[in-house]
Amino acid sequence: MHDISDFRFISLSDVVKALKSSAAFADIVTISSTELPVRSTAFPQRIDALVMVMCKAGEATITIDLQQYHLKKNMLLMVHPRNFIMNSSISDDFEVNMILCSKKIIEEIMPRINDISPLLLLQRSSPMMELTDAEADGFNDFFTFLSNKLNGEHTAFLNRKVSSIVQALFYEIMDYASARHNIELRRKSRKQEIMAKFVLAVSENFKSERQVSYYADRLCVSPKHLSAVAKELSGMTAGEWIERYVVMEAKMLLKSTNLSVQEISNRLNFSNQSFFGKYFKHQTGFSPSEYRNQAD
Repeated sequence: MHDISDFRFISLSDVVKALKSSAAFADIVTISSTELPVRSTAFPQRIDALVMVMCKAGEATITIDLQQYHLKKNMLLMVHPRNFIMNSSISDDFEVNMILCSKKIIEEIMPRINDISPLLLLQRSSPMMELTDAEADGFNDFFTFLSNKLNGEHTAFLNRKVSSIVQALFYEIMDYASARHNIELRRKSRKQEIMAKFVLAVSENFKSERQVSYYADRLCVSPKHLSAVAKELSGMTAGEWIERYVVMEAKMLLKSTNLSVQEISNRLNFSNQSFFGKYFKHQTGFSPSEYRNQAD
């Protein structure tokens, strides 16, 4: 257990300072490293960026949102800004290529990509994908091209060029995913655009805003329409998406900090501890204390 002071966002600049062999410009960073961009500690952290990790050699054990994953050669891992991340072991021959994109870049690029919502939803539940040799080579080619641009002359249009490269990489990853999960690429519809923007908005605002109406107003649609769109595209209503984020945050704080239930309730902006307890039990079947005392 740890105090809340242990929890912090790791910024892009933190990552660049900590790891060598990096190239950066504004909101995009590439890193070739034998480390992961988190400290080797027993408590979770968050990186204030979307992180794409391609394992080139060796292996590592990493925990994302209480779920443990085994990263090995040719595996692609995608970590979102709101994910808790913790590494527990790395082999001596571990080597990765990483691309980190700020939330600003995510917000600019993702809504423009045709039918990004299936990929976005898939990665929330399955952040790791094993690639073929050819697919891994394809990702690494993007990495090299992007790194060369970032290391080159900083021209007037560099930001637009590197953003376009990242956008093309998302399409590449969509191809990887569609080959495994029957994701069909279609012309982006208004519903898909709404869903992509909704998920991004929830990830940023769920602590303070749990009403579907808040997100519907931001997206200029009715709450009923937003929930219908979410249900159609993801199988969950808009309210269920919000609840998912709130409960995951509560679980992480209960399991990984010494914060009292009252302090966690306050941190998640519940009106009182009793309401938080009822909310959590309704979603999980356990009171906050019962969940905290469960064996892992």
